[in-house]
Amino acid sequence: PAEAQGGKYDESAVSMMAVLCFGTGVPHHGLEALQEDLQTPVPASTQWEALEVFQPCSTPAIPGLMSRSGMRG
Repeated sequence: PAEAQGGKYDESAVSMMAVLCFGTGVPHHGLEALQEDLQTPVPASTQWEALEVFQPCSTPAIPGLMSRSGMRG
């Protein structure tokens, strides 16, 4: 149906993946396990693909998120 067409993931889901990964330091495999427990599995490789598409609009925020979480680039 027409309403099922469009992006695979809502922008809010992808932004939450970015915040959890870069803002709190949760690795993609950790997010994969959490999402599996919540019955919404998103493999780590799919997360990377989603974040790659999201990257142009998230690039300015990533250094701030990483420094806040203590991660280094």
